[in-house]
Amino acid sequence: MTRKSFARIFSVSFLFALLSALGPVQAGPLELASPNEEVGGDFGWYLSGVPDINGDGSGDVVVGARSDDPGGSPTDAGRAYIFDGATGALLQTLVSPNEEDTG
Repeated sequence: MTRKSFARIFSVSFLFALLSALGPVQAGPLELASPNEEVGGDFGWYLSGVPDINGDGSGDVVVGARSDDPGGSPTDAGRAYIFDGATGALLQTLVSPNEEDTG
């Protein structure tokens, strides 16, 4: 098992445990995709379960992309994305009010 594979398995296991503590969790894997796929965007670098944000009774997920730079953003400004913990749907994109290079 490679180090990257181990990290991914650990992250998913940790996320499942965290979401279980925050509310009901969907059975099976939850696939989260970057709304701004880019090489070097580091989507998934940070990962956290949060209490139910959208009122569906399930805990939700915040995923950080520390070097994301979509659209007219400065280089590597970064983003955080909130996903529905039950469906994996994107709920909200968090953007710094003071974006700057390598934010």
